[in-house]
Amino acid sequence: MTTSGATVTQGCRPDRGAHQLSTVCLPNASVISRTGWSLKYTDSQETAAENGVATNVFDGNISTIWHTKYTGGNAPMPHEIQINLGASYSVSGIRYLPRQDGGSGAANGRIGQYEVYASTDGVNWGTAVATGTFANNASQKEVRFTAKSGQYLRLRALSEVNGNPWTTAAEIYALN
Repeated sequence: MTTSGATVTQGCRPDRGAHQLSTVCLPNASVISRTGWSLKYTDSQETAAENGVATNVFDGNISTIWHTKYTGGNAPMPHEIQINLGASYSVSGIRYLPRQDGGSGAANGRIGQYEVYASTDGVNWGTAVATGTFANNASQKEVRFTAKSGQYLRLRALSEVNGNPWTTAAEIYALN
């Protein structure tokens, strides 16, 4: 497919305007079932002022969120969550849904710069399979990368879109 003179892989949406920057595009990637997922690790979660536990990212409810600690002081960046997918998969991407509530704090914790890792044992992570910067909006973000076999997924938030020390997420999905 060609849009404005730029070639876009058939079945894939452009990853930057009308230009396909990435050569990794998996148009038929499916969402890995979250049945059996568990939290392996998070560096921080808010449990005093709200139910901001990390397991909210795979509870199927977009109204609940993982929020890093802010009561009694902020945990410093970067923040991360490690998820045990319950079995080994060929992981080729993630979807990150920022918090969906409205109001003055709706953008709090939106991930800016990020790194994604996949691991077979949850100990040896190697180099990031994807890095980048998410747009500052509430829409779902999708990151694709060359498939890597693994049972564990790690999302590291290196920054927050407005320079704050928090990280939040409504839902995280893994793609194969």
